[in-house]
Amino acid sequence: MIACSACIWYFTVRSDTGGSGNICKSIWWLAVYHQGSIAFGSCVIAICQMIRLVFEFYARQVRKGSPDNKCIKCCLCITGYCLWCVEKCVKYISKNAYIQVALSNSWFCSSAWKAFSLILSNAGRFGAAGCIGGVYHFFGTMSIGAMTGFSSYLILGQA
Repeated sequence: MIACSACIWYFTVRSDTGGSGNICKSIWWLAVYHQGSIAFGSCVIAICQMIRLVFEFYARQVRKGSPDNKCIKCCLCITGYCLWCVEKCVKYISKNAYIQVALSNSWFCSSAWKAFSLILSNAGRFGAAGCIGGVYHFFGTMSIGAMTGFSSYLILGQA
C-alpha cells in the first residue's frame, strides 16, 4: 500500500501541494486488483517460516536424544542458519516484488522475477542504499531518543 501510494504520487503529481487521495486509491487497488498477489507472497513467506519451525522442533528432539554428538550439533546449526538465510531472502524478494506489483501492475511471480533481476543487476546500488539507509535510521533513532530524553528532563525539571 505504501509503495502503491508512492508510485501514484510520483507518476501523477506535478507539484508538492497535490496528491490528495493517494492512500484511498492505493487501498482500492489493493482490495480490487492485488489481493491474490498479496496472499501468494504471504503464503510463500508463511511456508518458509513453517519449514523453519518444523526444523527447530526436529532439532530440539535430536538434541534431547544425543546431546554430546558434536557432528550432529554442527549439522543442525548449519542447517538452521541456511533456513534462516532462505527466509530472509524470501522476505526481501517479496518486499521488492510487492513494490514491483505496484509499479508494473503485474502478478506476484513475474514481479518477483523482475525484482530479483533488478536487484542482481544493481547489487552495488542496492547495497549502498541499504547501508546509507541503515546509517540514517541509526542517527534518526538516536536523535529522537536524545530529544525525547532532553525534553522530558526539561519538563520534569520544571515540576
